Amino acid sequence: MPEISVIIPTFNRANLLERAVRSVLSQTYRDFEILVIDDASKDNTQEMVKEKFKLEIDAGILRYIRNEKNIERSRTRNKGMEMARGVYIALLDDDDFWLPDHIAMLLDYLNRKPAVGIVYSNFMILHENGFAEIGIKGIKSGDGDYYRDLCIRRVLACNSIHLFRKSVYDHLGGLNINITYGEDREFFSRMAMNYDVGYIATVTSCIYTHGGTYSTKETLEDHAYFREHVWQLIEENSERYSYPLSNETKADAYLFLSSYFLPNLQKTREYFFKAISLDYKVFVRSNTWALLLRILIGKKVYCSLKDIKAKWMCC
Repeated sequence: MPEISVIIPTFNRANLLERAVRSVLSQTYRDFEILVIDDASKDNTQEMVKEKFKLEIDAGILRYIRNEKNIERSRTRNKGMEMARGVYIALLDDDDFWLPDHIAMLLDYLNRKPAVGIVYSNFMILHENGFAEIGIKGIKSGDGDYYRDLCIRRVLACNSIHLFRKSVYDHLGGLNINITYGEDREFFSRMAMNYDVGYIATVTSCIYTHGGTYSTKETLEDHAYFREHVWQLIEENSERYSYPLSNETKADAYLFLSSYFLPNLQKTREYFFKAISLDYKVFVRSNTWALLLRILIGKKVYCSLKDIKAKWMCC
């Protein structure tokens, strides 16, 4: 049985999927299986995988599973985790890729830290225009409550940069299939409320950001309500698992919700004042003062200024 199961859900990204799979096959640590779960792609994903990775399929290193119909990413990832035979699980998005020592470093960490349920690494963000930047800045390697809170505060709650024990999945279950956006954040914060979290500051993976996202129909306000729903579930989980959220963590979440809801100033005000009532230190952030200014000038003026800015950027 393989020690690690790498699960790559995919949908209509044959052009990017090959890079993700090859980054796994190029790992210095070799005791793994790859599960490519194709969520009923309409492009040439099936043909590409069976042609490019025939040797790995024949050797049992790669398993290609195709859904008969599109069941969305949460169910697809859960299907992969349920089928996983490894002691450890890693989720890799089909448009991201790993550096050669990714698995080796994370596995070594978990082997040395039996109390840690999930470990994350730092990452590089690669933008479609060629610009690159470090994903996590100013945080040292370590584990403990500080890193559990970072996971809940979405600093570490990210796909493609982690390795966790399959026993964690067996205990807590998979992704919440009723969440359509931000489901990974709820999933990883649930882990952090029940298990210790580790972090390695070394960059071992690359996250690719581009215009071809799976979710393009929703408006910005839709996404704000999705984020609000996820945070409400996190608050419910904190009670369910008796994991109290610090005022700093809650204030951080409320401040971000406040900014997400712009130009819905009613919601923006609601979460802004919740944030400052819990933690006055939010005032040291520049975006706090920017939010306050937008609240004071009102929705009409804010929208007018936003339109002017958009026209100026197009010129």
